[in-house]
Amino acid sequence: GPLGMVVEISLLFEYGIDKIYFLNDVKPETTARHFIYFLRPRVELTRKIAAHINSYRINGQDKNYYVYFVPRTKMICERVFEEEAVYDYITKIDDYHLDFIPLESDVISMELPTSFKECNLDGDRTTLFYVARAMMKIQFLYGIIPVVQGIGSHAQLVTEMMFRMRREMSADEPSIIPEIDNLIIIDRNCDLITPLCSQLTYEGMIDEVFVIKNGTVELPAEMVVDPTGDKQPEPGSKMTTSLNSDDSIFKETRDLNFSVLGGALNKKAVMIDEYYKKRYDAKTFAEIRDFAKKFKDFQQAHGFLRIHTNITDAVLDITRHVSFRKRLEAEQGLLAMVSPEDSWDYLNECISRQRPFSLVIRLLCLYSLTCNGIPSNVYNEVRKAIIQTYGFHHMFTLENLVSVGLLKRNISRGNSYNQLLNQFKLVVEDLDEANPNDIAYVYSGYAPLSIRILELALECKIPRSEKEGNLEQTEIFAGWGDSKTDDIMSYLPGDDRPFHAKQSLKRGMNNEDTDTNNVTMVLFLGGCTFTEISAIRFLQKKNPDREFIIATTKIVNGTTLIDTLCNKI
Repeated sequence: GPLGMVVEISLLFEYGIDKIYFLNDVKPETTARHFIYFLRPRVELTRKIAAHINSYRINGQDKNYYVYFVPRTKMICERVFEEEAVYDYITKIDDYHLDFIPLESDVISMELPTSFKECNLDGDRTTLFYVARAMMKIQFLYGIIPVVQGIGSHAQLVTEMMFRMRREMSADEPSIIPEIDNLIIIDRNCDLITPLCSQLTYEGMIDEVFVIKNGTVELPAEMVVDPTGDKQPEPGSKMTTSLNSDDSIFKETRDLNFSVLGGALNKKAVMIDEYYKKRYDAKTFAEIRDFAKKFKDFQQAHGFLRIHTNITDAVLDITRHVSFRKRLEAEQGLLAMVSPEDSWDYLNECISRQRPFSLVIRLLCLYSLTCNGIPSNVYNEVRKAIIQTYGFHHMFTLENLVSVGLLKRNISRGNSYNQLLNQFKLVVEDLDEANPNDIAYVYSGYAPLSIRILELALECKIPRSEKEGNLEQTEIFAGWGDSKTDDIMSYLPGDDRPFHAKQSLKRGMNNEDTDTNNVTMVLFLGGCTFTEISAIRFLQKKNPDREFIIATTKIVNGTTLIDTLCNKI
């Protein structure tokens, strides 16, 4: 889980932790007297702890309970403890501010899987408070960020909260020259299309097929264990393996389009094989020493290569299937607005063939967003078909999708997506996926709207505030200071418009000539996808003088995003 990303499990054992359990309905069978619970502030999880405590009490077992809510306690959870008559038996109830968790050297996440649902469906803006507080902690450590750009109402709310928190902590604000030049906040609501599309980078495909959680993926054990080893896994068993930059093969291939992955892995295999052959050519002591010096790294890379070859084969089994190709054709047709009626026919075929619910809903929402809605009579027909095929409880799911803007029941005049397609150049033809020159390679021709917005934000050179010393002075302006860019941004659907803000710095801290002023932090509210992360890394390759830090409330894909909106009965 997320806790494992910030502390080594072995370190917990060194400090006296006896055993670690996942919170479930069954209480841990242990003689330990001290229990420490870490949990999200959710009622159902709180009731499980209360059930544990009552069970131990009935059996006459006296224990000490320490409950830490991540990232903050909610009054309703304490009320549950009172209703279950266990509040007085809990030794301590407190907050654990986990905030941003480092997933990679350039990616940090708050790992809040329901942030999009809470903000857009439940009307609960608590997540935005958590984000603002986490951003203030970053500014406390690395200096006040001079320039903030944003798009979306939630982005502006976070900015306003940050400013208020800064005023409240002004007496304790450290004197640090800013290491982050500017912050760009992107509200997921400004681009609901991108997460619905099938991710086509290698890392994105792994996430689509196996689902990546907290930088790890659970795979069939035979894909991970060396088949030549003495100990072989039991049939059907699974193993969790890390996916990060410590894996040299994954580091170099994660952002590639999946269509060129085979060639890249083959080159790695040839390179490793050629290195192994050198052992026959090593004659002198110096040559043997040089071979041995690199042997451990190549042996490790060989193991990584075996795992990624197995993953690639598993993904290829899916991508070669006719159903995947037809789904991809339907998505690409909608994104390019080529024969959307064919995509609609394929959608109905998926329902009649009882394809996975999440894939059907992703395509339905993509159709709705690109075709500017669904006529009421057609919507009623497809709604009836979905409820009859997948269950009556999904009638509430469909209403949730309408509430958050993923589904539109009626077609309004004109097609706003057509305008977005032209203004933001979302579709790029004749793209070389092996040697791409545009971010559109991550979706084989479709450029994520969110990253096109980011590109426009980077083009607007907003100067810092000239007002020093007055920490109460914060300025928020409409637009990004460039009339051409603001005109393009006006084509975005809804009322959300770009804004920028300037934060005044302490005297002597406004040094724009330092080498540390080429860092941009991109913050996604409501989640981002692995393909968007790959696209930002591509931008960094095009702008080697600028470093990007990607922050998000959660890394999502279309299925995990839809799943949070499903009513579970």
